[in-house]
Amino acid sequence: MGIRVNVSEQEDQAGAREPLPAGKYHVAVTDVQLQESQSDDNFGKPMMNFEFTVQDTPGAWQKHANRKDFTNACLWDGALYTIIMVLKAMPSEQGNDNAYEDCKDANGELDIPTEPEFYLGQDLIIRRGLDPKQKKKWPDMPERWIQIRGILPYDQETAHKSNATGRAPREATDSLLP
Repeated sequence: MGIRVNVSEQEDQAGAREPLPAGKYHVAVTDVQLQESQSDDNFGKPMMNFEFTVQDTPGAWQKHANRKDFTNACLWDGALYTIIMVLKAMPSEQGNDNAYEDCKDANGELDIPTEPEFYLGQDLIIRRGLDPKQKKKWPDMPERWIQIRGILPYDQETAHKSNATGRAPREATDSLLP
């Protein structure tokens, strides 16, 4: 005799899945954790781990709704690319172009918010694509080759027109054929 339990819909979908393919996805920031780097070169330096959840996007990408993707944002000089992409993709709360502009002071220094509440619930677009460094490092593991390569502002109108793939739907007039 075993243990009888109720299985949730989410648990029922557990199992091996194909990684998210290359493309653009409408996501929400669903978790943020301040951590310390464990790498030999940057041990103990601050970083943030972002969890993104794919939103219910219409069309071909809908099958990926509720899937998770993750990225680390390093918070030290010379490695700020990811956190700057995140901040530039977030709307301003102070009337600037974006949250990145809100976080810069008059001297051009950046005050990076580390409170998860600052980021949680933000709608963004992530762009997944081939990372040549990962392909070289893991030549026999193609599931590691496609990673987050960009983070963009979410624009509901553009995302729905482009079917969240980053490309506008093809029109009949786009054809080169007569």
